[in-house]
Amino acid sequence: MTHLRYQKWTLTAVAVAAILLSACNRAGGNNTSGAASARASSERIDVKTGTVENRVVATGKIAAKTSYSVAFTRTGTVAKKAVAEGDTVKAGAILAELDTRDLRFTADQQYQGYLSAQYAYSSSLKGPTTADLASAKSALNNAYAQYADLDRAPTESDIASLKATLMNAEATVKLKQAAYDREFGRVQGGIGGTQQSLDLESATNAFNVAKANYDAKFEKKTIAQYASASANISSAQAKIDSLNPVTETIMQNKAKMDQSFIAWQQAQENIKNSKLIAPADGLVTSVKFELGDAVAANNALVTVVDFSEPIFEMDVDEADLGNVKLGQDARVQLQTYPNAPIPAKVTNIAPAGTTSSNVVTYKVKITAKPTDPTKPILLGMSGTGEIVTGKANDAIVIPARALVIDASTREYSVLKVGPDGTTTNRAPVVLGYRSGDSVQILSGIAVGDKLAIPSNSTTTTNQGGPGGPPGG
Repeated sequence: MTHLRYQKWTLTAVAVAAILLSACNRAGGNNTSGAASARASSERIDVKTGTVENRVVATGKIAAKTSYSVAFTRTGTVAKKAVAEGDTVKAGAILAELDTRDLRFTADQQYQGYLSAQYAYSSSLKGPTTADLASAKSALNNAYAQYADLDRAPTESDIASLKATLMNAEATVKLKQAAYDREFGRVQGGIGGTQQSLDLESATNAFNVAKANYDAKFEKKTIAQYASASANISSAQAKIDSLNPVTETIMQNKAKMDQSFIAWQQAQENIKNSKLIAPADGLVTSVKFELGDAVAANNALVTVVDFSEPIFEMDVDEADLGNVKLGQDARVQLQTYPNAPIPAKVTNIAPAGTTSSNVVTYKVKITAKPTDPTKPILLGMSGTGEIVTGKANDAIVIPARALVIDASTREYSVLKVGPDGTTTNRAPVVLGYRSGDSVQILSGIAVGDKLAIPSNSTTTTNQGGPGGPPGG
């Protein structure tokens, strides 16, 4: 950017050149002392009061207050596009969404798993009912009794009981067989569906069971029978243990419940992360996707800027930076609206400078305060920023062309017009702020004095080598 600046004591190039040219023409080769004489032009001015400013001026551009780059945190396919460049959005608005059908199915599964784990944990805390515990203990006792029966030799009463059952079953079969035979002789072809046929079948089955039970009392028990009986005992004991959980079991159930909850929440978060959300109120300046596109995680797709307050960024020379302070008044003159200065304030000064062509500048931001809604301010508009580093009201102000500079002492003076209106006398003056072609006079003249504007032939004395302008 081109950098411009005004400082105290600086005259316009035209005024200084004219004054110094005249002084050098008179001083060349003549090193004499004495008061300078000057011929005044016919132009006369009255000394008045006014307002004068000291300003730092630089070119720059309009920028956003804040810029946000928004990206999905997971890969996927864009299923919804809800924004376009130039849109204004509110914080929390959905900009886009990915396809979430598979994620929702997973989330439903995780939720069901959580409910199951929650029930198991709750049940372990409550403990068993009296009926549940009694039933479990009865099942365990029966399992032990069945195992013990494998090793117990049959008693005479057992054998007698089984034998009696077998004989009764055999008698029943004979009785049912006789009834079946009579019915068969009468019906023949349709015997299969008669009651006598069904009774005979039932009696035969009962006989087979009785015969098996009787024979089993005399058979040697197999390894498989022992293994089965042992397994029944273990199963019955496990049931009791589950009804009376120890602290470790309760803790395990709680851990499973917590893990299920985390898995469900993660599935929910995955669905949430499938939405592209506006981080703040702002203007959408960039959209880098279309509906149906496959997008990668953490790839910036939308840019949202906070343009609620236009920021004018300008590069200030390090020589002027010491005069710039936060909160100072400023103004912006945009090229788009050349005759409409916009009020502003200094809101940020960069802590580090940048160097270009051996010139160090610092980025200074001034916040514009637009007052004319018919002149919209857009991003990237260029112009000039002015920061008011000093200001004097009701000050004695004269045009810069009224000044005379001594070529040797570098002191300033003016040509005062005498009471007769024709004579002019040099009056030394001390300069203050400078604003454009106006200069503040701190001492040497008063309001109401009349000054003559020096002509190009104004003369000064040369009492030594040229020096710089006085400080103040």
